[in-house]
Amino acid sequence: RAALEPPIHRELFERFGPLLPADVVIETYLIKDREYNEAAANSLIGEYKDTLEFAGLNKPDIMSETDAESGQGSGAAGGEKSPEIPPTPPMPSRKGQLMANERELTSGILGKDANFRLIVSGEIGVKEIERLIKKLELDKEILGENSDGDEQPSQ
Repeated sequence: RAALEPPIHRELFERFGPLLPADVVIETYLIKDREYNEAAANSLIGEYKDTLEFAGLNKPDIMSETDAESGQGSGAAGGEKSPEIPPTPPMPSRKGQLMANERELTSGILGKDANFRLIVSGEIGVKEIERLIKKLELDKEILGENSDGDEQPSQ
Protein backbone atom coordinates (compact mmCIF):
# COMPACT_ATOMS: atom_id res chain seq x y z
CA ARG A 1 0.00 0.00 0.00
CA ALA A 2 2.79 2.40 0.86
CA ALA A 3 4.37 1.94 -2.59
CA LEU A 4 1.29 3.44 -4.22
CA GLU A 5 0.61 6.07 -1.56
CA PRO A 6 2.24 8.96 -3.48
CA PRO A 7 -0.38 10.16 -5.99
CA ILE A 8 2.08 10.06 -8.91
CA HIS A 9 2.95 6.42 -8.09
CA ARG A 10 -0.73 5.45 -8.09
CA GLU A 11 -1.27 7.36 -11.35
CA LEU A 12 1.67 5.63 -13.05
CA PHE A 13 0.56 2.22 -11.77
CA GLU A 14 -3.01 2.76 -13.00
CA ARG A 15 -1.74 3.99 -16.37
CA PHE A 16 1.02 1.43 -17.07
CA GLY A 17 0.35 -1.49 -14.70
CA PRO A 18 3.06 -3.76 -13.30
CA LEU A 19 4.86 -4.40 -16.60
CA LEU A 20 6.30 -1.02 -17.50
CA PRO A 21 6.96 0.14 -21.06
CA ALA A 22 10.33 1.57 -22.09
CA ASP A 23 11.55 4.44 -19.92
CA VAL A 24 11.19 6.83 -22.87
CA VAL A 25 7.42 6.21 -22.94
CA ILE A 26 7.06 7.03 -19.24
CA GLU A 27 9.42 9.99 -19.62
CA THR A 28 7.38 11.38 -22.53
CA TYR A 29 4.19 11.05 -20.49
CA LEU A 30 5.72 12.79 -17.46
CA ILE A 31 7.21 15.63 -19.52
CA LYS A 32 4.38 16.24 -22.01
CA ASP A 33 1.29 15.38 -19.98
CA ARG A 34 2.39 16.03 -16.40
CA GLU A 35 4.85 18.90 -17.14
CA TYR A 36 7.86 17.43 -15.32
CA ASN A 37 11.28 18.61 -16.41
CA GLU A 38 13.57 15.96 -17.90
CA ALA A 39 15.78 15.56 -14.81
CA ALA A 40 12.80 15.20 -12.48
CA ALA A 41 11.10 12.74 -14.83
CA ASN A 42 14.19 10.53 -15.05
CA SER A 43 14.71 10.66 -11.29
CA LEU A 44 11.07 9.73 -10.67
CA ILE A 45 11.21 6.83 -13.15
CA GLY A 46 14.22 5.28 -11.39
CA GLU A 47 12.72 5.77 -7.93
CA TYR A 48 9.31 4.45 -9.08
CA LYS A 49 10.82 1.30 -10.63
CA ASP A 50 12.86 0.65 -7.47
CA THR A 51 9.73 1.08 -5.33
CA LEU A 52 7.70 -1.33 -7.48
CA GLU A 53 10.45 -3.91 -7.29
CA PHE A 54 10.85 -3.56 -3.52
CA ALA A 55 7.07 -3.90 -3.00
CA GLY A 56 6.85 -6.82 -5.44
CA LEU A 57 4.39 -4.94 -7.62
CA ASN A 58 6.48 -5.19 -10.78
CA LYS A 59 5.21 -8.67 -11.60
CA PRO A 60 1.81 -9.81 -12.88
CA ASP A 61 -0.40 -11.33 -10.21
CA ILE A 62 0.51 -15.01 -9.87
CA MET A 63 -2.42 -15.99 -7.64
CA SER A 64 -5.23 -17.87 -9.29
CA GLU A 65 -8.76 -16.47 -9.04
CA THR A 66 -9.69 -19.36 -6.72
CA ASP A 67 -6.81 -18.48 -4.36
CA ALA A 68 -7.75 -14.80 -4.47
CA GLU A 69 -11.40 -15.53 -3.61
CA SER A 70 -10.48 -17.83 -0.72
CA GLY A 71 -7.82 -15.45 0.59
CA GLN A 72 -5.14 -18.10 0.19
CA GLY A 73 -2.05 -18.17 -1.93
CA SER A 74 1.62 -17.40 -1.60
CA GLY A 75 1.00 -14.40 0.71
CA ALA A 76 -1.23 -15.98 3.38
CA ALA A 77 -0.02 -18.69 5.69
CA GLY A 78 -2.27 -20.66 8.03
CA GLY A 79 -5.14 -18.20 8.45
CA GLU A 80 -2.79 -15.22 8.57
CA LYS A 81 -4.17 -12.36 6.53
CA SER A 82 -1.76 -10.90 3.99
CA PRO A 83 -1.62 -7.14 3.48
CA GLU A 84 -4.12 -5.90 0.95
CA ILE A 85 -2.56 -4.90 -2.36
CA PRO A 86 -4.68 -2.90 -4.79
CA PRO A 87 -5.92 -4.91 -7.76
CA THR A 88 -3.81 -4.73 -10.87
CA PRO A 89 -5.54 -2.66 -13.54
CA PRO A 90 -6.11 -4.35 -16.89
CA MET A 91 -3.13 -4.04 -19.18
CA PRO A 92 -3.82 -1.74 -22.11
CA SER A 93 -3.61 -3.52 -25.40
CA ARG A 94 -0.37 -2.62 -27.11
CA LYS A 95 -0.88 -3.29 -30.79
CA GLY A 96 2.49 -3.18 -32.46
CA GLN A 97 5.83 -2.02 -31.23
CA LEU A 98 7.26 1.44 -31.61
CA MET A 99 9.65 1.80 -34.51
CA ALA A 100 13.02 3.54 -34.26
CA ASN A 101 12.63 7.28 -33.62
CA GLU A 102 8.96 6.90 -32.62
CA ARG A 103 7.46 7.77 -29.27
CA GLU A 104 4.01 7.71 -27.73
CA LEU A 105 3.05 11.35 -27.41
CA THR A 106 -0.16 10.64 -25.55
CA SER A 107 -2.83 8.00 -25.05
CA GLY A 108 -6.16 7.81 -23.34
CA ILE A 109 -9.76 6.71 -23.24
CA LEU A 110 -12.25 7.88 -25.86
CA GLY A 111 -15.24 5.88 -24.69
CA LYS A 112 -16.35 2.70 -23.01
CA ASP A 113 -14.83 0.54 -25.73
CA ALA A 114 -12.46 2.97 -27.40
CA ASN A 115 -8.92 4.04 -26.55
CA PHE A 116 -6.24 5.87 -28.49
CA ARG A 117 -2.44 6.07 -28.72
CA LEU A 118 -0.78 8.91 -30.59
CA ILE A 119 2.57 7.72 -31.96
CA VAL A 120 4.86 10.39 -33.40
CA SER A 121 8.35 10.73 -34.79
CA GLY A 122 10.47 13.82 -35.14
CA GLU A 123 9.88 17.18 -33.54
CA ILE A 124 6.26 17.98 -32.72
CA GLY A 125 5.24 21.57 -32.18
CA VAL A 126 2.23 23.84 -32.40
CA LYS A 127 2.19 23.71 -36.21
CA GLU A 128 2.08 19.91 -36.28
CA ILE A 129 -0.60 19.75 -33.55
CA GLU A 130 -2.74 22.25 -35.54
CA ARG A 131 -2.40 20.02 -38.62
CA LEU A 132 -3.43 17.00 -36.56
CA ILE A 133 -6.48 18.85 -35.25
CA LYS A 134 -7.52 19.75 -38.82
CA LYS A 135 -7.04 16.11 -39.87
CA LEU A 136 -9.20 14.89 -36.97
CA GLU A 137 -11.88 17.46 -37.76
CA LEU A 138 -11.99 16.21 -41.35
CA ASP A 139 -12.21 12.60 -40.14
CA LYS A 140 -15.05 13.61 -37.79
CA GLU A 141 -16.91 15.23 -40.69
CA ILE A 142 -16.49 12.13 -42.84
CA LEU A 143 -17.66 9.83 -40.04
CA GLY A 144 -20.64 12.11 -39.39
CA GLU A 145 -21.69 11.82 -43.02
CA ASN A 146 -21.51 8.02 -42.87
CA SER A 147 -23.47 7.77 -39.62
CA ASP A 148 -26.32 9.89 -41.00
CA GLY A 149 -27.13 7.08 -43.39
CA ASP A 150 -26.85 9.47 -46.34
CA GLU A 151 -23.75 7.93 -47.74
CA GLN A 152 -22.21 4.52 -47.49
CA PRO A 153 -18.43 4.17 -47.42
CA SER A 154 -17.07 3.31 -50.84
CA GLN A 155 -14.93 0.22 -51.15
